[in-house]
Amino acid sequence: MQRLNCQRDRGAVAVVVALLMVAIIGTAAVSVDVANMWSDKRQLQNGADAAALAIAQECASGTCGGNPTDTAKEFAVLNKNDRLANAEVELDTAAGKVRVVTKADTDHWFAPIFGLDSSEVGAAATAAWGPAGSATSALPLTFSVCEIAAMTDGSFQETPSGSGNWELKYNSTQTTTIYLDHPGSSKDGSDGCTSTSSGAEIPGGFSWITDGLDACTAFTAIGYPVPSDTGNPGPGECSADYLQTLIGHDVVLPIFGESGGSGSGGSYTIYGYVGFTLEGLFLQTQGNGPIALGDSSGCNAGNGQCIRGKFTKISDGTGTSSPTAPNTGASNVRLTD
Repeated sequence: MQRLNCQRDRGAVAVVVALLMVAIIGTAAVSVDVANMWSDKRQLQNGADAAALAIAQECASGTCGGNPTDTAKEFAVLNKNDRLANAEVELDTAAGKVRVVTKADTDHWFAPIFGLDSSEVGAAATAAWGPAGSATSALPLTFSVCEIAAMTDGSFQETPSGSGNWELKYNSTQTTTIYLDHPGSSKDGSDGCTSTSSGAEIPGGFSWITDGLDACTAFTAIGYPVPSDTGNPGPGECSADYLQTLIGHDVVLPIFGESGGSGSGGSYTIYGYVGFTLEGLFLQTQGNGPIALGDSSGCNAGNGQCIRGKFTKISDGTGTSSPTAPNTGASNVRLTD
């Protein structure tokens, strides 16, 4: 009978285990270290996305002259768990695009056994900005291009003169009072923008608009007519609590180039969008009575209604951008492929 050599078997097992350990460590290197690289890549992607959007928003609001690389690195670092990251920026203001590339070295835990201590990981994001082609306004109001131009301190210009193409050149420095089309309002048509004796753009129109939803907002798009809200006063959804949240903040206001009809058949055709820093208002809405918030000086009592503030360039973000839209102050920013 042949006897088993246990000593020799133990040696064979040791060799097999040693060989398996190489495979086990290799598997760990692949699974753990690759997972670590993937986690870092996701963090870098978050940083690239945030940086691209931030730079695009700055450019959209007219403050593109800073140091975009510093902005990109700041967001890259903030989104990286170990706060170690770098960023590069490719900025094309003519095309309205910015590309951000974020990079970092990922240290490995198991791969150093095979001579690989770290690997560079990167991510990229591109954001574009352009004049708003559609938007949801936080106030369901619209005003004519003509009257907006008459109210500004030269910041809202027709370029070139006589072309009918309007543009907000720079942020306004003066506080402006915009009166609603409303019986008894101080808006009397003296700006030469309307032919009606009351100063209203359309008979039975009061500057309020509606998109058919029960809200103190309205979605509109350039070139499309939006129905006039014939409510007198405006929507009941515009409560004092809601309107208070808008004071001191930028809002987007649709402006129209054409209007037509009357009463419930009235409509305004949207020309573009302006940014407006809302400083105060005096409005009357259904069921809420008169609402005076912020600096409402200059708004006459009784039926008079107005909003007060400054025209400004803003990045809206509630709609789409369009390369053919007029650059009247409101832009939209988006991530692209």
